[in-house]
Amino acid sequence: MPVFLDDTDRTDFLDRVGGLVGRGDIVIHAFSLMPNHYHLLCETPHARLSMLLRHINGNYARVFNNRRRRVGHLWQGRYKAILVGDG
Repeated sequence: MPVFLDDTDRTDFLDRVGGLVGRGDIVIHAFSLMPNHYHLLCETPHARLSMLLRHINGNYARVFNNRRRRVGHLWQGRYKAILVGDG
């Protein structure tokens, strides 16, 4: 199921991520918004990746569902994280 239907959705999602960047909670090196999911290449200076993704995904899903007058899950399953070394 698509989770980014228009530019409003994409902007809303990126604003949520940008808010965490502005607070210093996450550093984004690259991202890609696909129609039904997203990819982030990021650093978490405070080692709270699960909390940050729960915040991003949960808040985005709530607003997406409200905007479209729908209920239920937006994301399928848990996120997948792959550790990338720095040297």
